[in-house]
Amino acid sequence: MRRLRTAVVFIVAGLVAACALLTILAAFPAGRAGLADLALRAVVWQRGYRLARGEITLARDELRIDGLRIDDRRGELFFAAQRLTAVIDFAGLIGRSDRAFGLRRLELDAPHVFLIRHDDGTWNFGPLIPQGAPGAAKAATAPGAPLRLTIAIAGGVVTVLDPQAVALTGKTFTIDGIAAQTTLQQGGISRGTLRAMLRTARGDATLRGSLHIDDSVGLGHATLE
Repeated sequence: MRRLRTAVVFIVAGLVAACALLTILAAFPAGRAGLADLALRAVVWQRGYRLARGEITLARDELRIDGLRIDDRRGELFFAAQRLTAVIDFAGLIGRSDRAFGLRRLELDAPHVFLIRHDDGTWNFGPLIPQGAPGAAKAATAPGAPLRLTIAIAGGVVTVLDPQAVALTGKTFTIDGIAAQTTLQQGGISRGTLRAMLRTARGDATLRGSLHIDDSVGLGHATLE
């Protein structure tokens, strides 16, 4: 389960990074949609995936991708969304924003994530997790602007397929009807709520969750019922 939670974190981080790169290309007055498409394909490919489909629209302070589909290296569906919308403060691209990448809001409509364990024991989200060399020292980086954004998810679905799981309920299950609203304030107070349905071979269950993190004192609290 820890690896699954890690995967979700890196999926969100990857989307944020892709949005940041695309906003840079939005500064080009002509042909920017084509450049954005090329950039998105490059970002996805670098992570070991392939952009199978996605119609990109760029506006003054908004990036929208309709019909998004990302396949894994085996050509199997990994992530899809009816629409991804990012509201952006372009001043953040030149360091004049109070938030990382100038990203203010990220909306996901009907996103669907497939987490699949292959016969060799690896998961399809493996390429998203950095694999540093043992004992390798990390280079120090200067602190940047903090993440300060709202993430909204409507109609989300997560499908997990693990044929090697011992328990029947772990072999395949789905979390659908995901509705989440999270406000991230790095260095401050972050809050979030979650509603969803867990569907397994033994029945269904309603999920409700909440998140409260206060970075200023290093304390956090999360619940899932």
